[in-house]
Amino acid sequence: MSNSNHIITYRFERIRKNGNGHEIIGKRMYHETGATAREGEFSHPVSYVMLRNDNRYLLQMRSDKVTNPHTFDFSSAGHVDYRETLEESALREGLEELGINLKKEDLKEFYFFPSKTNPKHLVFGFTVDYNENIHGKVNPEKDGEVDPNGTEFYSKEKLKELYQNGKINPNLQHYFEERAGINLEAKNE
Repeated sequence: MSNSNHIITYRFERIRKNGNGHEIIGKRMYHETGATAREGEFSHPVSYVMLRNDNRYLLQMRSDKVTNPHTFDFSSAGHVDYRETLEESALREGLEELGINLKKEDLKEFYFFPSKTNPKHLVFGFTVDYNENIHGKVNPEKDGEVDPNGTEFYSKEKLKELYQNGKINPNLQHYFEERAGINLEAKNE
């Protein structure tokens, strides 16, 4: 939803990381969040989904976005809408960006971390063991946010090559090293 000035007016919950996860500490309009988040607060919850199939990972190529243009990112990703659960956001993004029908029970291995590229974002993610027969064929959106030509499954060896060529964004690197146990800096043998 946007007003006549094309300012995005989604509402986001302000959240703060604590020892047990996160707590909601207020609400803010999307266009207010960038300049006003305080130290230790995250105004933009972001949900990610990583599709995994036979030790290969589906990555999407970011298009001309402001942050990390023309680098690889999670299978699908986006901001969590106001009053939307993390799971609802992940399912919606999977359908919008990849054209696949995920169910809540498909979302495994929940994780979260402060964004490596934007200090105002707190990244929440899920891993899905993808099966085309169950979830449908991946059909990347063509709205300009994602380059459908770069959206495909990549092996661990190819991931390392992409990293060596500067094509893996820092959040994705964090996922592979911290969650998937893949050392992207190690040379392929």
